Amino acid sequence: MLDKINVVIFSGGRGSASLTTALLNHEQINLKVLVNAYDDGLSTGLIRNLIPGMLGPSDIRKNIFRQIELTNPTLAYLLEYRFPIESDNVLQFLKNFINNIDIHDFKNITSKINNLKHWQVIILKKYIKKFLENVNQDKLNKFNFSDCSFGNILMAGCYLKNNHDFNKCINEISQFSEITGQVLNITDGKNYVLIALKEDGKILLNESEIVSKQDNSKIKEIYLLENYLLKQEIDDLNLLSLNEKAKYLNSKAFYPEINPESKYELENADVIIYAPGTQHSSLFPSYITKDLADTIHKNKKSEKIFIGNIFFDHEIQSETCNSLAKKFLYYMNMKDNKNYLMNDFATSFFFQIEKNKYQEKYISFQEEDEIFPKDRVILTDWEDDPGKHLGGRILDEIISKVNQSLDLKIKDHMHLVSIIVPVKNEEKYIANVLNELNLVSFQNLGLGKEIIVIDGNSTDNTFNIVSKFENIKLIKTNNLGRGHCLKVGVSKARGNIIIFFPGDGEYKCSDLNSIVSNFRNNLDCQVVFGSRSIKCLNLDERIRYIYGNNYFGYFSSKWGGRVLSILTLILYNRYITDPLTSVKGFKTRFLKSLDLTSNGVELEMEIIAKTSKKMNYILETSISYKPRTRSEGKKTNVWDGIKCIFSLIYFFYQKKGKENETFVNYNSSIQ
Repeated sequence: MLDKINVVIFSGGRGSASLTTALLNHEQINLKVLVNAYDDGLSTGLIRNLIPGMLGPSDIRKNIFRQIELTNPTLAYLLEYRFPIESDNVLQFLKNFINNIDIHDFKNITSKINNLKHWQVIILKKYIKKFLENVNQDKLNKFNFSDCSFGNILMAGCYLKNNHDFNKCINEISQFSEITGQVLNITDGKNYVLIALKEDGKILLNESEIVSKQDNSKIKEIYLLENYLLKQEIDDLNLLSLNEKAKYLNSKAFYPEINPESKYELENADVIIYAPGTQHSSLFPSYITKDLADTIHKNKKSEKIFIGNIFFDHEIQSETCNSLAKKFLYYMNMKDNKNYLMNDFATSFFFQIEKNKYQEKYISFQEEDEIFPKDRVILTDWEDDPGKHLGGRILDEIISKVNQSLDLKIKDHMHLVSIIVPVKNEEKYIANVLNELNLVSFQNLGLGKEIIVIDGNSTDNTFNIVSKFENIKLIKTNNLGRGHCLKVGVSKARGNIIIFFPGDGEYKCSDLNSIVSNFRNNLDCQVVFGSRSIKCLNLDERIRYIYGNNYFGYFSSKWGGRVLSILTLILYNRYITDPLTSVKGFKTRFLKSLDLTSNGVELEMEIIAKTSKKMNYILETSISYKPRTRSEGKKTNVWDGIKCIFSLIYFFYQKKGKENETFVNYNSSIQ
């Protein structure tokens, strides 16, 4: 029976979407999503004004939608559907729907309703009926349904059906939606409104203003109040100093009680994640909940991971990763009413490295800040699309930490294949190779891909040709050899499967699916070599073609490859049919654990030696190969073969180091 872990994530509406999806899709993870409900923008704000005492359903709805998007796309569509901006007959549509009158308006939503199960339609009618019958009719007749979310109307009806109990409403909607995880409000459900004070003294009067575009002055503090500030209060506050405003607002602030269900899940969590998102609206307000800090602190067994935002939002302009983490600690301590340390709440911090592209948008991290234990910070590339996290990459690191600290066996989450292409002076072939690689898809295996080209200081037009491919990561490095290029590529790779593939046109890109499939079909497999020898009917003829009349090259190549195979058998008890193949696949964590040092072709032998010493097998699968001649650009020479022989011998006698198959920090991590 597979081990399972309980994961609790503090989430907003969309900031943690990719990570939540990855967590939901892992069969060994029981996911609980904790959300606050202080949103009051757009239709959510209108619904809260229409039904006094109701919290904002928006982020709850978005998280439920995310969990049913694949399993029940029809219901997901209805939850996220917004009525057109120029709608003036929505109210009549809702009345006709509950009274079984033909509904011809809004054909998109009508067709989706018709695709629901009969029992689901009955429940929808109950929610809408409650909404129509229990809301003040004068307000309802004047209500602006323009751009209103149908899902918010359903949740409002469910809230009224449950006698104004917001948390019961969430549970019922979740059961109705048949979600696989669980979405919980962090608090007991009492209605509060969110406001903020900026360092320049400006008061942001509601949650909507907090997340809206604003000047560069930082938000000093957030507050939860029973009601919005009155006009006279605002006028009086504007006459006060910054500190006086803060003192007054703190005197009116409330700290909600924790939801008992949320408390239970935190007590029993194996992993607690503080996700990225709009910090001052979606996340910080969740942390100023009574008994939250004590509950998290008492859970000593769990991994606790703080994930920083990548790009600036309107509400975190002028912030850094460091200042946001300090604010996190401030609010977790109930605004300094408690004395917990950062270690009590977070065991790891995931921060994004800044890149040259969009550099002005990245939130910076200061390494010298002593608030973070240096061995707990992972500073690397977590990014997928600009500003968005690659959820699978984060999950991969979380699984590694869980397997180490909790002594469990959680399966790897394979999400992305990184294809590393080392090149030097390949202007004749590289464009065709990259075009073919772009056509390769691993979607049937549930995997994405990235292509990383490492140019070893080409002197021809190779670099310029590659730079025209927009979706390919291109890195230029010093002319230190093929091994050096591969190591640079590994340090930049974000996938948890890495493939080495040459840019010389000798190999078929279509064979990569076979390489990757072996990792899917053999979960314990760490290394796959694409062998040219298995499918080759006449190796002698192929070598003659490559070297032509160069008999020395012919004999050295023919017997050199066999010597390497025999040496691997003698020294490492592994017979590798094609040690020098340029197509190799690896589980990323295992490859990085090898701590490779070679810079030339001999890196291939170092991989064989260290893999064998770790008592891991190398799986070989046949691939196609069309060799080119020396005149066509073949680069491997006799000296490379001699270095490979010495490399196998050297690493055989090298003192055995720590056989640690984990790799904590991908690159640029703080040591």
